[in-house]
Amino acid sequence: MILPIAPVYSAITAGLRAYTRALRVQLKNTNVKVVELIAPGSGTPLNDKFRKEAVFDPDPRMLTSPQKIVDAAINGLLNNKNEVYPGKAGLVYLLSRIAPGFLLNQAAKMGASVMYNY
Repeated sequence: MILPIAPVYSAITAGLRAYTRALRVQLKNTNVKVVELIAPGSGTPLNDKFRKEAVFDPDPRMLTSPQKIVDAAINGLLNNKNEVYPGKAGLVYLLSRIAPGFLLNQAAKMGASVMYNY
């Protein structure tokens, strides 16, 4: 997902996603399996730091617990998944396929107050 408030982060995650997909194709005839974990925002000390510094204040209800992300990752590995979307990441993926511009516009609105008040 593109986050206008964090263009470098957005570019890096897009690059990692492309790299993971390309690597999966290159290694398909080997014993190496490439699994991509597309984790949503999580309730960690890093997000606490952002909230404390008022850089970005996500609604805590929108964050997924680290344990749920780990559980989904393990479940994905056990079920031979190529891509694992824990928590709300699956919904974000679905919305990005159905209405790609919608998520970008929503993310822009959410970050606008922070971006324009600096």
